[in-house]
Amino acid sequence: MEAEIKKLEALVEKKFEDWTSDTVIEIVNDIEKLKLFTPELIFYIVDNRKNNEIYNILTPVKYGYLIRNTKSAIEEMLIDLKEGSKNQDIFEKKVLELKLEEFYQNPVSQMCIYLTIVTGFNDTYNLSLERKEILETIKSFKKILLSLSFELGFEVITEMLDILFPFREIYFHRYQEDVIKDDEEIADLMDRLNDMTKQILSAMKNEDIEDSCEEDCDCEICNNHEEN
Repeated sequence: MEAEIKKLEALVEKKFEDWTSDTVIEIVNDIEKLKLFTPELIFYIVDNRKNNEIYNILTPVKYGYLIRNTKSAIEEMLIDLKEGSKNQDIFEKKVLELKLEEFYQNPVSQMCIYLTIVTGFNDTYNLSLERKEILETIKSFKKILLSLSFELGFEVITEMLDILFPFREIYFHRYQEDVIKDDEEIADLMDRLNDMTKQILSAMKNEDIEDSCEEDCDCEICNNHEEN
């Protein structure tokens, strides 16, 4: 990966430690540079290089990469379960082996795997025996959630909550324990997420209305847009 970083540094004529948000924009807008700026490279950069100037921009990409990589690995196992071996024991064995692999020893991947276990394993597998480990993982998972820039990491935050809440619901159904009960920080994050979602939907609705209006339209939406 260092070779790819050096190629990018040469193209933008800056050491990574001197990159700014403008540098990232330059890379994204240049096909040659963008080909090198892969999620895998960003994942490596965040873990091995330091640049506080663009940390908030790159970190969501790192965790998005982890989510997609883990889900992809699990999807292959599910395909084998449904179309290949069709063997539940083999499926469960592979998922548990994945859980122990070094690359997946992070809270985001672990939560993906826990969700797979609670939804896809036989009832004979008692996940509540791993309660202590699960609660520690959720604690670290939440720490990542709250550390992400809300504006820059909106999509990844949503993806992470789409892992956490289904796990919470099914785990509670099976073991009668709410793993994030009375968590005010998560509740506050959800409120902010809902507010931003409403803003996005409202903006999209207004754009659709404006696009359908005539050139000299005198409706309230268009008037407000002109005033702003």
